[in-house]
Amino acid sequence: MNLLILTEEDRLSDQLFAVSGKRRRHIINILRAAEGDTLEVGLLDGATGSGTIERFEKGKVILNCIWQGPISVAGADVELICALPRPQTLKKVLQTVATMAVSNIHIINANRVEQCYFNSSAMSGESIRDNLLEGLSQGKTTRLPKVTVNPRFRCFFEEFLPRRISAQSGESIKLVADVDADAYINSSLFVNRRRIYLAIGPEGGWVPFELEIMLQQGFIAITIGDWPLRVENAVVAALAQVKLVAQIVKQV
Repeated sequence: MNLLILTEEDRLSDQLFAVSGKRRRHIINILRAAEGDTLEVGLLDGATGSGTIERFEKGKVILNCIWQGPISVAGADVELICALPRPQTLKKVLQTVATMAVSNIHIINANRVEQCYFNSSAMSGESIRDNLLEGLSQGKTTRLPKVTVNPRFRCFFEEFLPRRISAQSGESIKLVADVDADAYINSSLFVNRRRIYLAIGPEGGWVPFELEIMLQQGFIAITIGDWPLRVENAVVAALAQVKLVAQIVKQV
C-alpha cells in the first residue's frame, strides 16, 4: 500500500478520518504502524497529503490528515478499450489501469470472449471498485477511472464511441494493438492529440472482421512487440509505450 486511499465515507470531520476493514488490517499487520506514525494518504478523486494515527478504536484506525494539494497526472489522457478477459485477469487489468492513471476503461465484447464472463462476480460494481482502489494505492494516484461495460461489439465502435469522441473537445487518436501489425507507435501521431484511445483484444487476439470494423472507424493498427502476450501483460506493455511516446512529444 503505497498510498492509503480515503473516501468521503471515511470522514469524521474536516481533518479526521476513520478506516476499517482491509485498510485497517494492512496498517496494523503489514505496516505495523503505531499511534503517532504518519502515513501517505490520498482522498479519492482529490488531494494527497499525510495522515497521522491519532488512536486505534475497536475495528477502526483514526487518522488526522493534512492535505498538500491535488495530485498531478502527467502525460496523455488515455482511455483503454479492453475485450473482457477471464475474471482473474480482469482484476489485474483494473488494478493496472488505475495504477497507470488511465482515465476511462471500456470493457467490450468480442468474438473470442466467453459470454459467461459478463456474469462473473468480478464484474460486480463492488469488485470493480475494490480493484480500482487497489490500483490507485499502488500507483499513488487518486483519480478513479470510469468504467463502462459494452456487450455489443459493433454498437460500441459504430455508435457509442463516435458519439463520445464528437462530444469531447480536442483531437484524439485511436490505436488497436494487433500482433500481426508491422508498425510501432509513431510519435508524429501524438502531435496536438489530447486524448488517446487504445484497444486491447482478448486471449487469441481479434478476429478479422473486428479489426476491419475498427480500421473503418479510424483506428491505426500497431504492434507492441514480437510476442503474443497475455491480456494483462499486453495492457501494461501498450500503456507504457503510449505514455512514454506521449510524454516525449509533450516535452519537445
